Amino acid sequence: MKTLGTMGLMIVWTSVAWAEPILVCERLDGGLSIVHPADPADAERQFARTVATVPELQGRPCQAMVDTDLPTDRAKRYAWRLKQGTVHIDPTLPDPEEPLRQKVDAIRQRLGFTPQEFRDLKDALR
Repeated sequence: MKTLGTMGLMIVWTSVAWAEPILVCERLDGGLSIVHPADPADAERQFARTVATVPELQGRPCQAMVDTDLPTDRAKRYAWRLKQGTVHIDPTLPDPEEPLRQKVDAIRQRLGFTPQEFRDLKDALR
């Protein structure tokens, strides 16, 4: 609690987290589509319409949840999977950027640049 001024006004500071409804659907490739409603108050109807009109989602597993149910770390978004009604990170999936990083590193080594020299060259070419 915090008292403000000489009037003896007491304000209790609270934090209320707003959880937005979302629909999580598994795509054919195993990845997830996250659907946010335009109007959270009408989320259920919007979700039903989305599943009915988006061919890639028809017949696919979908789970209504709130955005706070998603993993907080978005770095491994490619590895999110829907399992038993919750979103899990599949640690067995390789990072899709790794092959590209390996190719870039091989080119850098063939050119004889240090990592910093290569970054400087990329920055200069932008």
